[in-house]
Amino acid sequence: MRTQRSQTRQQLALPQLVERDEELAALTSAVRLRAPDEAEIILVVGEIGAGKSELLRAALDRAETDAEPSGFRALVACHPSDIPYAPWISILERSGAIAADIPEPLGDRSPAAQGPNILIQRASHALAAASREQPIALIFDDIQWADASTLDLLLAVARQAHELPFTIILGCETPLREGEPIARFVPALLRETAAHSIELGPLSHDGIEQVIRRRFPDLPAPQREELLHHVRQWSGGNPLYTLEMLAGIHDAADVTHALATRRLDSLSFSLKQLAEYRLEQISPQARETIELAAVVGDSFDLDLLNAISERGMDDLINELEEALDAGILAEERDGRLRFRYGVVRQLLTETQSSLRRRHRHRAVLRALQEAEGRRPSTLDIARHAEAAGDLVTAVGAFEEAGHQAARFFNMPEAGQHYRKALELSDQAGSAPSYQDLLRLQYADCLVRRDVPAAIREFEKVEGSAFVRGDAPMRDRARQRHATILYEIGRRDEARDILDDLIPDLQAREDWPTLADALVCALYCAALDSDFGSVDLLVESLEAIFDRIDNAGYQALALVVKSVADVARGRPARASSMMRQAITIAEEIGQFDIAAPYSAVTFMRVDLFANLHRPEQIHELVAWGQRLDAEGNRRAGLSVDVCDCTPEFALWYFLRSEWEQARDFLLDPIAIRDEPRPQSPKDNVTVISAELALARSEPGEASKILEYIAPTPLTPIGDHGYQPWLMAVDLRARIALATGDLKSAQEWLHALDRELEHKPHVPGELMLDLNRARTHLIEGQAALAEPVAEAAVNTARRTQNVLAQIDGLQLHGRSLAAQGHAERATGAVEEAIVLARRCQLFYLETLSRITLFEIAAELGSGQLKQDELEALRAELRELGAHAAEERLTTLLHKLNNVRPGGLTRREIEVLGLIVEGKTDNEIAEVLFISPRTVSTHVGNMLAKADVINRVELATWAHQNNALA
Repeated sequence: MRTQRSQTRQQLALPQLVERDEELAALTSAVRLRAPDEAEIILVVGEIGAGKSELLRAALDRAETDAEPSGFRALVACHPSDIPYAPWISILERSGAIAADIPEPLGDRSPAAQGPNILIQRASHALAAASREQPIALIFDDIQWADASTLDLLLAVARQAHELPFTIILGCETPLREGEPIARFVPALLRETAAHSIELGPLSHDGIEQVIRRRFPDLPAPQREELLHHVRQWSGGNPLYTLEMLAGIHDAADVTHALATRRLDSLSFSLKQLAEYRLEQISPQARETIELAAVVGDSFDLDLLNAISERGMDDLINELEEALDAGILAEERDGRLRFRYGVVRQLLTETQSSLRRRHRHRAVLRALQEAEGRRPSTLDIARHAEAAGDLVTAVGAFEEAGHQAARFFNMPEAGQHYRKALELSDQAGSAPSYQDLLRLQYADCLVRRDVPAAIREFEKVEGSAFVRGDAPMRDRARQRHATILYEIGRRDEARDILDDLIPDLQAREDWPTLADALVCALYCAALDSDFGSVDLLVESLEAIFDRIDNAGYQALALVVKSVADVARGRPARASSMMRQAITIAEEIGQFDIAAPYSAVTFMRVDLFANLHRPEQIHELVAWGQRLDAEGNRRAGLSVDVCDCTPEFALWYFLRSEWEQARDFLLDPIAIRDEPRPQSPKDNVTVISAELALARSEPGEASKILEYIAPTPLTPIGDHGYQPWLMAVDLRARIALATGDLKSAQEWLHALDRELEHKPHVPGELMLDLNRARTHLIEGQAALAEPVAEAAVNTARRTQNVLAQIDGLQLHGRSLAAQGHAERATGAVEEAIVLARRCQLFYLETLSRITLFEIAAELGSGQLKQDELEALRAELRELGAHAAEERLTTLLHKLNNVRPGGLTRREIEVLGLIVEGKTDNEIAEVLFISPRTVSTHVGNMLAKADVINRVELATWAHQNNALA
């Protein structure tokens, strides 16, 4: 048997060196030739497949590449053999100089020793003497196969090694087998010598992921995570098991198929060899016991195993302890036992006949159902019932397992259980209505992960229910179908379904389905700002609160009420109602609703009504991000890509924290094809356009906005009403900024046309502010002043901070243009104070620039050029190029528009540079410090786009800068 095990070991590929850096460094240092007063003995232990042989070989190879003094190194792998001292003979054959001083049967010329004790004594003395002439490093791999005589000589040499430049490294497989020489050798080595051990444990989660990344570098994250979970469970972190599992997958494209068909569960020949090798270390009785345990599951309870076993408890414990000692099982903290390696459990299951397995599964199922004083796992009952052929029980248990997972919003797991119940229901002869119910539950779990698949499942139920005349089931499917159409932006289709569906549900008094249909209709109406319909739908929903007993519907009613209040210019209660809705959704565990509510709160309520309370905004942003991450975690989605965080990017943008804003913001182009609700897509589009415009990229901003508002005559379609208003407002501002007054007027007409049919106070403010902006560009300050002033008053009354700040700046400009310096300055200073109080630092900066421009226009204040230069540098670093250009224009005016935008002081410095003066000489002439001169020189190099003073002087002559 020993020979067979050794052959098995030799046939298997060596594992990669992953998470072995420290061990490799320590062994490499030991293998390097040592000084005369140094010695080291190291025992490297680990289970089969841990990577001992690869580690020893790598350490030797690395040491031999070093430039070291001459010496003798040797590595030998031990094998089962009847020849005494076989590994020693193999080593000494490579060094005739050492072998010449060792007696036979080890050496070649020395007289034979009389008896093993004399041989060991003379051989160890000869090796000690040889090591004084040259350092020696001996590496023995797999010493568990070495014969007793080899181990005796090793121990004798090791006892003397501490005084010699002698390195001994031993690789040993664990667990040690009782009754064999190795079981006596290792304790004696550690006790009687200065040896220390290095234990190679299993790979960690990160280590296995590293192996998978090496094997499949381009594998998408979801597939990599699923593969990682599967490999970790089955390999137990064993490097060789891990590689053998991955070797069965040809390429990254095959991973999804392999996981979908569970082809990884079919053991390869090599994995079977490995598992059999481990099982050969226990008795046949112990193997039979853990075969039974393998049927129970990955982990099992001793009492349950005893209940289905025909053996007594004492025998059972003894046999399980054998498996524990052999490393096949491990004990968990709660006293349960588990298989350390899924491959071993799979082999134990495969080697049983199907008849025996079914019989054992029936016994387990019966024991679970009859257990007293404990509630068995629903999933355990489902799996054993399926394996036992009790499909009716299996279907019900899988459905209940799906319910349990769905209660915690673990939708991927819930979907797996519902799908399993659905697959078995037909074989079990379940009624078609019950199968449709299972299909609906399965489709609900697909909504956030695979929208097309979910729609197909809903349509199947609609067709099946229609054929058999099951109107309630068909309506449930139609309601869910409408909801998912709304989610993916097909709002008109959703409303068509709901218009037909809601009257039918009311007539039949199907309150739960009616409530869900009303919720979807409310979302559609709110996005359209159809607040007349909102009021009627809220009334209908509130009328059935007592019948449905679901606080989630109350939360929704609060949300749409607050949105309507903001649109109607009554924001006082909006924020508190919205926060109440978030709290309700969080308390009932509906994180998938609570997170979007927080985004709606920001975009539709606080963005317009409560930015003057920055502490609330900070709280809301943190709250929304936490809710979103938790909801995604429970749904099995990435916590790095959340639905509500893009809206909060606008907050960071307004606060001049643009790097953080960009971190939160998704790609506005790529997101359009993703299965996300329409509202986040629209909001990402608007915010991205705002950033592009601030970067002085009006063309890019217009291109982004074409998604929502391609032309002034294009209908709103499936886009939200408020995002459409914001997009049109931006397109009008872009047209005005680029001097295209005709296009600006067309966009304003489009805005005016929609507001006639759907009054919306924030939208009306956008229209008035753009009208004031247009009048100013046309030189009609007298017309701009009353429009801007009226907008400021409306914004102040409705607490619309953004419109108030913008309106104050426009009002100040219109007053300045008419020569009212004091009133103009006061209006803009009010905007600065408001922006600062709300911590909207970007808007504060824009207001300050407006104040500078008015001061320059009226000559009503002493502008400090250094202050303007510092502010421009801040804007350049931020990337706010549009605002930077405004300051540059202002500085040009202040400095008589010098070439390259040079200041007066820079012109003075430039003249002295042309004369050939150094920084110190220029500083003396101008009575400034050399450091200030250096700063001016750096600024001029940047403005002139040259790299040194010589090129700067040339540029000055070419551009007549000193004229």
